[in-house]
Amino acid sequence: MIKSRLLAVSHSLIVFLSIILIAYLNFAIIRYWFSGEFNQNLSSIEISYIQMAKFWSEGGIAGPGWQPLWYLGYPWHVFYTPLLPFLELLANKTLVWSFAHAYRVITASAYILSPVTLFFFVWQISKSKSGALVASFFYSFVPSTIGFLFAGVREDVFTAHAEPRRFAILVRWGEGPHILGLVFLPLFGVFASRYFERRGLRNLFLSAFFLAIVALTNAVAFWGTILLYLALFLSELTKKSAEPIALIKNSVSVGLLCFGLIGFWYNLPFISTFFREGGGAFTNWLSLVPWRAIILLLVCFGLFLVVKKLFGRFSGINFAIFWFLMLFGIVYVYYTSGELRLEFAPQALRLTTEVDMALSVLAGVVISNIFLLLAAVKSKIRFAGYPAAAAVFAVPVVVILVWYRSLGDMAPFAKPLNQTKVGDITNTAEYRVAERLKKETAGTNQRVLAPGNYGFWLNWFSDVPQLRGALYQSSTHFWPDHIYWQLTNGSDPEIALAWLKIANIGKVVYTTDGSQEIYKDYKVGQAKFEAILKPIEQEKGDVYYDVPLAVDSLAKIVQKDSILAIAKPKNAIDSEPVFAYVAELERFAQKKASLTTVNGGHLKISGELLPGQAILVQSTYDGGWRVRSKVNQGESGGIRGWKTLRDPMDFMVIVPSFAKVFDPEDSDRRALEGKPVNFEIELIYGRPLTVWLGYLVTAATLAWIVNKTYKTYRSHKS
Repeated sequence: MIKSRLLAVSHSLIVFLSIILIAYLNFAIIRYWFSGEFNQNLSSIEISYIQMAKFWSEGGIAGPGWQPLWYLGYPWHVFYTPLLPFLELLANKTLVWSFAHAYRVITASAYILSPVTLFFFVWQISKSKSGALVASFFYSFVPSTIGFLFAGVREDVFTAHAEPRRFAILVRWGEGPHILGLVFLPLFGVFASRYFERRGLRNLFLSAFFLAIVALTNAVAFWGTILLYLALFLSELTKKSAEPIALIKNSVSVGLLCFGLIGFWYNLPFISTFFREGGGAFTNWLSLVPWRAIILLLVCFGLFLVVKKLFGRFSGINFAIFWFLMLFGIVYVYYTSGELRLEFAPQALRLTTEVDMALSVLAGVVISNIFLLLAAVKSKIRFAGYPAAAAVFAVPVVVILVWYRSLGDMAPFAKPLNQTKVGDITNTAEYRVAERLKKETAGTNQRVLAPGNYGFWLNWFSDVPQLRGALYQSSTHFWPDHIYWQLTNGSDPEIALAWLKIANIGKVVYTTDGSQEIYKDYKVGQAKFEAILKPIEQEKGDVYYDVPLAVDSLAKIVQKDSILAIAKPKNAIDSEPVFAYVAELERFAQKKASLTTVNGGHLKISGELLPGQAILVQSTYDGGWRVRSKVNQGESGGIRGWKTLRDPMDFMVIVPSFAKVFDPEDSDRRALEGKPVNFEIELIYGRPLTVWLGYLVTAATLAWIVNKTYKTYRSHKS
């Protein structure tokens, strides 16, 4: 009894010390990320994930339900996956951290924790702590697998040494949600593997829970998790005891329970926007049908049989081979397909760190199986088996730790911006441009065109609405990216001017070669804008232009039938409908409608209308907008009601329903022709039915879990 307890304690101590060692070595590399605010690399996309928490705190998801600053406006229910900004907001409210500092602490912690959770996953599938430790070290410090094959990845490093890919992904590119998702991916693997082994409500729920957490964190990690799930399924099929029907049923159960848990967020509009970029991958798969698909299936089936035959009795190897080949194949095809850049999973290039994780798992399970085999023969070959097994474990660990010493130069690149020569964020060009645009648009409804990194940072500093922003997945308007390309690449100045007016863009920032903006999106000369716009000033390589808007309010009086009769342009250079639309925008320029913003989802509009006229609001059409009238029309009649329609440019047209207007002093009570009617309305955004349906799905799922748990508890108790 005492011996077994001592053995259990020693095993627990080994696990504890292994976790501490893994965490400490990763901490040593990323330690500076725990301090300060903002990345040294201002071109990192991390600012978009920091801004999400800022928007949320200012009344986002639980508030007005509409985000007016980016992409001509979009609803909050298509907001990006919420876990990271939610944690930033939580840290801000409870620990009084800034959002920027919270982002760094959370993502640095995730950087440390992902090799730790990988340890538990490899331990689960290999049944060996030695293999788990090797896999964790391998993933923590070994250079990118894809980097050995492709120079673009190999050269994306900070030092002269080959570095683990995760470091560049976080520190150079700012993929915080991706790094956070990699913490939960192995945890899903732990419980999914257990569920396949021994079933049980607890394993079912925890599998679905961690799959849901990954889905609520990052799309790239989610695709990696789906492939992990498929690899687990295939590896279970290689076992002699496999029951295909039961496997399918159990797999579907996890998927359905996961969908129920994320239904509150993965509503139909969110799915349609968030996975829109996955359409290319789906099209590429369809292009293989029928013959190439048949050949691919035959090759995969043959590989399945070979793996089953050769490795069926080794713990975890089947799974590791399947998962690695899936991920490696997708990324390899992407990089070897030249300019086509074929994707068989959305954002295939970003799966490089999942490839590294899969190879780490493979290395861990191979070493663990060799270790266990050699350790098992120690009774037969007394002085050979266990030392050989120990060497199999020790050699790769020592090699990796020796390599780790060369990675010491990486840490300083994780220092925050204020520990560099730039100093405070207010010393940057991004801040200077944001403040200038705020000043130039004060008191107006004008949007701005802020190119490249200026657009990414603009709304961190000020609430100036812009054409684009820092979260393209959330755009529900058809035209912003088309407009942006036409402005930065197109050669026709008149088309450019028309689109500026259509988007109600009043100020443009043009970046010359002397600009400090990093990306330099403009591929056309300054002469294009000199021909159509009025220069305001040139400052440090940035040229500010004023756009001649006939009316700079987002609300404009238009002729209803005329504007709705315009055909939707086939593309951004389909000049006839584009110019016709601008003509309708400016047709009643002398009749201004006043628009004031109460909050993002609450607008007040007032003015006067004639019969046949309507109000165009240059904000994205959405079925959640409702009109509430503020004027008592009195005895003389007027406007009986309102309805909102989508116009050819995806904006809202608010159409009044006129009552007949009579002159009370006219004995013949003849209808007055052409008499204007004053109006005052409110536009209020409310969540559509599809969003409430998602809430209902999650509520029903939670009710089922509580009921099932209660029944299980009662049955065990009795």
